[in-house]
Amino acid sequence: MSKGWKITLIVIGSLIAIGILIGIGFFVGRGRINRWENFPAHMMQSFRSFRNRVAPNLPDNNWGQRFFNRGMGRMGRFPGINFNGTPLTIDETKSAVNDYLKNLNNDDLTIDEIMVFNNNAYVVIVEKSTGRGAMELLVNPATKAVIPEFGPNMMWNLKYGHWQCGQGIMGKMGNCGIESTTQTQTGEILTISEEQARTAAQEFLDQNLVGNTVAEQGITFYGYYTFDYEKDGKPAGMLSVNGYTGQVWLHTWHGTFIEEWEAE
Repeated sequence: MSKGWKITLIVIGSLIAIGILIGIGFFVGRGRINRWENFPAHMMQSFRSFRNRVAPNLPDNNWGQRFFNRGMGRMGRFPGINFNGTPLTIDETKSAVNDYLKNLNNDDLTIDEIMVFNNNAYVVIVEKSTGRGAMELLVNPATKAVIPEFGPNMMWNLKYGHWQCGQGIMGKMGNCGIESTTQTQTGEILTISEEQARTAAQEFLDQNLVGNTVAEQGITFYGYYTFDYEKDGKPAGMLSVNGYTGQVWLHTWHGTFIEEWEAE
């Protein structure tokens, strides 16, 4: 066989192998895409645009929250998923969070509410100057470490979210708060009212957690609302509603409610 034919056969064989690998990758990737259900809408906007160009026939399948919750559930060993030790006290939570706030270099932030669950302590931070919700924090009952709450607090919070506050692997990540040119970019103006958001939250509970009732008032953050909900007159958990899309996100990481505290 001539040298030219050998080279030709090698090239053809390589192209066939590449084609097979691309085909396998496409079908494996499609299988994974179909399993990632309900992913937060605004996180998937750019991906959908890309996906529609390269594979327009793939089903949308309502991406994300369950995928996100599963992923954060694994990462969420930090806040104590299924924690079986001694829960935090209110005073322990206050102390840990006040130390955390000192490192943010923002004197406008203060603790407004604490809810202790068996898996973690949940803390609402508000701005003193506006009274508006700034961020949601979690405290680990085993280590007393504090992190920004995952879910809506990171994904929907247009002023303090997107990893703008707190400590990361590489150290402190930015100043606490983002300057913006418009009110909508910072989430100061929401297109869905609190009452509309509460209705959406109750409809979600009626469909998914029958017998639970949304609290009369929620907390308005920069981009979304968070509501507590009750069962048999006792706090049972919370959920958040996007202030622009009305999407509801159930907080699935807290566990069993133990006690709460509110600033006067």
